[in-house]
Amino acid sequence: MPSVAVVVLCYAAGALAALQAALRAGVVACALLGVLAAARRELRFAAASAALAAGLLAGTAAARADRACAMSVVRAGAARFDAAVPMRPGDFAVARLTGADGCTFDAAMSVRSGEIAAGSTGVVAGRLTLSQRGPAMVDAHIRSTAPPRGLARLRERLGRIIDDAFGTDAPVARALLIADMRAIPPATRDRFARAG
Repeated sequence: MPSVAVVVLCYAAGALAALQAALRAGVVACALLGVLAAARRELRFAAASAALAAGLLAGTAAARADRACAMSVVRAGAARFDAAVPMRPGDFAVARLTGADGCTFDAAMSVRSGEIAAGSTGVVAGRLTLSQRGPAMVDAHIRSTAPPRGLARLRERLGRIIDDAFGTDAPVARALLIADMRAIPPATRDRFARAG
């Protein structure tokens, strides 16, 4: 494998380790590469160790920034977000939240009240929890502040047309025609995947 690819992969592995709270494993891997570089006196191992360390630092900084942004949303009690999918009470979705200071982070949302169309901009209020798996907005109350834009609006309209035209087969037609697999049960998706 070319040296540049190894360095890029080491950087990415370091950043991923830091973002996934596996910092200790990343530091151990970095140290092992450093020891290997010293023992073999090979520059490529030293470069890999340095890239891994740089990735660990970058990932740690990004994780801290995400946590600080999430804390600003906790203090404000609400955040703006863009809905990638339509949301209704009972839905669980991931959305990119924007804090009052403009910072952004992804959070899982469990919708308790309100509705929003895919592609719309909205405001969410609720209880934001922070865990190892990332931030989650529990008991989210959502409301739309701007209607869907462009392709999202067109996709939503096409979805309604497909629903009317295909009836009970609409979930499969939506998946095939507009890549909307939300209404297909996981067991059906697994069968399609196994069939190729």
